[in-house]
Amino acid sequence: MPSGSALDDLARQWVGAPSPTRCAAYADALAKQGELREARRVVAEGLGRYPGFVPALLVAARIALATEDRAALVEALRAALEADPDHPMTRELAEAHAPALVARDPAEEAVVFATEADVEEVDSDEVAASAEMVTESLAALYRRQGHLEAARQAYAELVARNPENTDLAERYLAVQEEIAASRPLPFDAREAGGVAVRDWLARLAVATPRTGRRPSASYDAFFEAPPAPPSATADFDAFQRWLGDLQR
Repeated sequence: MPSGSALDDLARQWVGAPSPTRCAAYADALAKQGELREARRVVAEGLGRYPGFVPALLVAARIALATEDRAALVEALRAALEADPDHPMTRELAEAHAPALVARDPAEEAVVFATEADVEEVDSDEVAASAEMVTESLAALYRRQGHLEAARQAYAELVARNPENTDLAERYLAVQEEIAASRPLPFDAREAGGVAVRDWLARLAVATPRTGRRPSASYDAFFEAPPAPPSATADFDAFQRWLGDLQR
């Protein structure tokens, strides 16, 4: 609920620089304060200047609802729906308090349903006609031109139409294999050197360990690690001295 100072600010704004938004805000604040008569006067004045402004019409509808003025409520909602038929708040109020305003005419319902049925009938006819146009030559042409997905769909239709034709089934399977081979490997397969991680793990599970020969000592003889600095062995030396003291 707006405070007195906020209400005064809205009043000054509406009087000093009238606008449809300020009218709706001021009238709504008055209504929330319980000053319904003044709110009705302000919103009526605003709608006289700015007819069809939906927020102001919604305020008028709420005021009419609060004062139980059925005629004013229906009039405000009808005007709001004419200004914006799809406004969600208007439709919500109308469905709750004046459902006749948003109810679809039965004749209109019949026209809509008839149109949808016609569309479905046309679509089904087009699908049937397109299915009859699929031939082996068309499927082979798709495959030669590299349109593998179109070829796959064509061969699938042909196989469904002629399930006993083994040649078509083999071509359908070959196209599916070509599509699978043309797809990029997933990330885990690329990281494993072109082998899927699942396959790599399967190979690893059946692999036998290989006994490798020990590396030659030539490198060890050539490379001699530098001596560790005193700081690196200070703790170990202190530990040895502590052990020596214990033995005494």
